[in-house]
Amino acid sequence: MSWASVVDYYVGIGDDVLLLDFFCYTLTLPVHGVLTVEDAARRLGHNPADLHIPPDPYLMDQEHDVALVQVGPGVATIDFGCLGIGTAISGRLAGPEMRHWFAAWDIEGNTFLASRQPEGGGYWSHPAAHDSGDYGVLTPYAGLLRPASDEDEDEADRSLPPLVLAVVEHESGVRLTRDMLDGAHPILRIPDAWAE
Repeated sequence: MSWASVVDYYVGIGDDVLLLDFFCYTLTLPVHGVLTVEDAARRLGHNPADLHIPPDPYLMDQEHDVALVQVGPGVATIDFGCLGIGTAISGRLAGPEMRHWFAAWDIEGNTFLASRQPEGGGYWSHPAAHDSGDYGVLTPYAGLLRPASDEDEDEADRSLPPLVLAVVEHESGVRLTRDMLDGAHPILRIPDAWAE
Protein backbone atom coordinates (compact mmCIF):
# COMPACT_ATOMS: atom_id res chain seq x y z
CA MET A 1 0.00 0.00 0.00
CA SER A 2 1.40 3.40 -0.93
CA TRP A 3 2.14 6.16 1.57
CA ALA A 4 -0.33 8.48 -0.19
CA SER A 5 -3.16 5.94 0.08
CA VAL A 6 -2.55 5.51 3.82
CA VAL A 7 -2.59 9.29 4.37
CA ASP A 8 -5.74 9.55 2.21
CA TYR A 9 -7.41 6.92 4.37
CA TYR A 10 -6.85 9.01 7.49
CA VAL A 11 -7.92 12.19 5.74
CA GLY A 12 -11.12 10.36 4.82
CA ILE A 13 -11.83 8.83 8.21
CA GLY A 14 -13.93 11.85 9.02
CA ASP A 15 -13.84 15.30 10.54
CA ASP A 16 -15.58 13.97 13.63
CA VAL A 17 -12.40 12.05 14.44
CA LEU A 18 -9.56 14.12 13.02
CA LEU A 19 -10.87 17.46 14.20
CA LEU A 20 -11.60 16.45 17.78
CA ASP A 21 -10.51 19.01 20.34
CA PHE A 22 -8.18 16.48 21.97
CA PHE A 23 -7.14 12.99 20.91
CA CYS A 24 -4.46 10.57 22.12
CA TYR A 25 -3.76 7.19 20.57
CA THR A 26 -1.16 4.68 21.65
CA LEU A 27 -0.32 1.35 20.10
CA THR A 28 1.76 -1.28 21.88
CA LEU A 29 2.88 -4.48 20.19
CA PRO A 30 5.05 -7.07 21.93
CA VAL A 31 8.18 -8.20 20.12
CA HIS A 32 7.20 -11.79 21.04
CA GLY A 33 3.92 -13.26 22.19
CA VAL A 34 0.71 -11.37 22.90
CA LEU A 35 -0.13 -8.35 25.02
CA THR A 36 -3.77 -8.69 26.08
CA VAL A 37 -6.10 -5.94 27.25
CA GLU A 38 -5.88 -7.51 30.72
CA ASP A 39 -2.06 -7.38 30.58
CA ALA A 40 -2.26 -3.73 29.51
CA ALA A 41 -4.60 -2.97 32.42
CA ARG A 42 -2.02 -4.45 34.80
CA ARG A 43 0.79 -2.42 33.19
CA LEU A 44 -1.40 0.66 33.73
CA GLY A 45 -1.59 -0.17 37.44
CA HIS A 46 -5.14 -1.53 37.41
CA ASN A 47 -6.74 -4.83 38.23
CA PRO A 48 -8.26 -6.35 35.07
CA ALA A 49 -11.52 -6.49 37.05
CA ASP A 50 -11.55 -2.66 36.74
CA LEU A 51 -12.18 -3.01 33.00
CA HIS A 52 -15.76 -2.43 31.96
CA ILE A 53 -17.62 -1.81 28.72
CA PRO A 54 -19.90 1.22 28.76
CA PRO A 55 -23.48 0.60 27.63
CA ASP A 56 -22.81 2.98 24.73
CA PRO A 57 -19.32 3.97 23.52
CA TYR A 58 -20.43 7.61 23.54
CA LEU A 59 -21.10 7.38 27.27
CA MET A 60 -17.39 7.28 28.04
CA ASP A 61 -16.29 10.02 30.40
CA GLN A 62 -13.93 11.69 27.96
CA GLU A 63 -12.07 13.45 30.74
CA HIS A 64 -11.30 10.32 32.77
CA ASP A 65 -11.73 7.16 30.69
CA VAL A 66 -9.39 5.50 28.22
CA ALA A 67 -10.50 2.69 25.90
CA LEU A 68 -8.31 -0.39 25.48
CA VAL A 69 -8.67 -2.20 22.16
CA GLN A 70 -7.18 -5.60 21.35
CA VAL A 71 -5.52 -5.37 17.93
CA GLY A 72 -3.99 -8.69 16.98
CA PRO A 73 -1.09 -9.37 19.34
CA GLY A 74 -1.15 -5.89 20.85
CA VAL A 75 -3.29 -3.21 22.46
CA ALA A 76 -4.30 0.27 21.34
CA THR A 77 -5.50 2.91 23.76
CA ILE A 78 -7.89 5.62 22.64
CA ASP A 79 -8.37 8.70 24.75
CA PHE A 80 -10.73 11.42 23.53
CA GLY A 81 -9.91 13.75 26.43
CA CYS A 82 -6.12 13.58 26.36
CA LEU A 83 -5.78 15.80 29.39
CA GLY A 84 -2.05 15.39 29.74
CA ILE A 85 -2.14 11.65 30.41
CA GLY A 86 -0.77 10.36 27.11
CA THR A 87 2.81 10.36 28.34
CA ALA A 88 1.75 8.64 31.57
CA ILE A 89 0.04 5.88 29.56
CA SER A 90 3.04 5.56 27.24
CA GLY A 91 5.42 5.37 30.17
CA ARG A 92 3.52 2.40 31.56
CA LEU A 93 2.86 0.50 28.32
CA ALA A 94 6.19 0.99 26.55
CA GLY A 95 9.22 -0.89 27.73
CA PRO A 96 11.64 -3.70 26.99
CA GLU A 97 10.36 -6.17 24.43
CA MET A 98 7.60 -3.75 23.38
CA ARG A 99 7.14 -1.70 20.23
CA HIS A 100 5.19 1.43 21.14
CA TRP A 101 3.80 4.51 19.36
CA PHE A 102 2.03 7.59 20.70
CA ALA A 103 0.14 10.12 18.54
CA ALA A 104 -1.80 13.08 19.90
CA TRP A 105 -3.18 16.49 19.01
CA ASP A 106 -5.23 19.22 20.61
CA ILE A 107 -7.55 22.07 19.68
CA GLU A 108 -4.67 24.54 19.64
CA GLY A 109 -2.89 22.69 16.83
CA ASN A 110 -0.26 21.03 19.00
CA THR A 111 0.59 17.67 17.45
CA PHE A 112 2.90 15.02 18.86
CA LEU A 113 4.31 11.74 17.62
CA ALA A 114 6.62 9.45 19.57
CA SER A 115 8.01 5.97 19.09
CA ARG A 116 9.72 3.72 21.64
CA GLN A 117 11.27 0.62 20.15
CA PRO A 118 13.76 -1.97 21.43
CA GLU A 119 16.34 -0.37 19.12
CA GLY A 120 15.67 3.16 20.40
CA GLY A 121 13.11 5.92 20.39
CA GLY A 122 12.28 9.21 18.79
CA TYR A 123 9.77 12.03 18.90
CA TRP A 124 8.47 14.92 16.84
CA SER A 125 6.14 17.77 17.73
CA HIS A 126 4.45 20.74 16.14
CA PRO A 127 4.79 23.61 16.57
CA ALA A 128 8.50 23.31 17.18
CA ALA A 129 11.75 24.29 15.55
CA HIS A 130 13.01 21.56 13.24
CA ASP A 131 16.03 20.95 15.43
CA SER A 132 14.12 20.80 18.73
CA GLY A 133 12.98 17.18 18.43
CA ASP A 134 14.90 13.96 18.49
CA TYR A 135 13.61 12.08 15.46
CA GLY A 136 15.65 8.98 16.31
CA VAL A 137 13.77 5.98 14.90
CA LEU A 138 11.33 8.42 13.22
CA THR A 139 14.12 9.93 11.08
CA PRO A 140 12.83 8.27 7.87
CA TYR A 141 9.66 10.40 8.26
CA ALA A 142 11.37 13.73 9.00
CA GLY A 143 11.04 14.92 5.41
CA LEU A 144 7.34 14.06 5.36
CA LEU A 145 6.57 15.84 8.63
CA ARG A 146 8.71 18.96 8.10
CA PRO A 147 6.84 20.33 5.06
CA ALA A 148 3.54 20.00 6.92
CA SER A 149 5.03 21.96 9.81
CA ASP A 150 5.94 24.81 7.47
CA GLU A 151 2.38 25.20 6.16
CA ASP A 152 0.20 27.99 7.43
CA GLU A 153 -1.16 27.24 10.88
CA ASP A 154 -4.72 26.27 9.87
CA GLU A 155 -3.51 23.99 7.10
CA ALA A 156 -0.99 22.29 9.42
CA ASP A 157 -3.72 21.71 12.02
CA ARG A 158 -5.73 19.80 9.39
CA SER A 159 -2.90 17.93 7.68
CA LEU A 160 -0.82 16.76 10.66
CA PRO A 161 -3.24 14.31 12.34
CA PRO A 162 -3.55 12.14 9.20
CA LEU A 163 0.24 12.21 8.77
CA VAL A 164 1.06 11.09 12.31
CA LEU A 165 -1.55 8.31 12.14
CA ALA A 166 -0.13 7.22 8.77
CA VAL A 167 3.35 6.99 10.32
CA VAL A 168 2.04 4.76 13.12
CA GLU A 169 0.28 2.51 10.62
CA HIS A 170 3.26 2.37 8.28
CA GLU A 171 5.60 1.43 11.13
CA SER A 172 3.29 -1.01 12.92
CA GLY A 173 1.12 -2.47 10.18
CA VAL A 174 -1.95 -1.68 12.33
CA ARG A 175 -4.70 0.56 10.95
CA LEU A 176 -6.77 2.76 13.26
CA THR A 177 -10.29 1.84 12.14
CA ARG A 178 -13.73 3.28 12.61
CA ASP A 179 -14.62 0.25 14.77
CA MET A 180 -11.67 0.97 17.05
CA LEU A 181 -12.97 4.52 17.47
CA ASP A 182 -16.70 3.84 17.69
CA GLY A 183 -16.95 0.29 18.98
CA ALA A 184 -17.77 -0.79 22.52
CA HIS A 185 -14.38 -1.55 24.05
CA PRO A 186 -13.24 -2.07 27.64
CA ILE A 187 -12.42 1.17 29.40
CA LEU A 188 -10.44 2.14 32.48
CA ARG A 189 -10.85 5.14 34.74
CA ILE A 190 -7.54 7.03 34.76
CA PRO A 191 -6.53 8.79 37.99
CA ASP A 192 -6.66 12.60 37.92
CA ALA A 193 -3.11 12.61 39.31
CA TRP A 194 -1.81 11.31 35.97
CA ALA A 195 -2.70 14.65 34.36
CA GLU A 196 -0.70 16.69 36.86
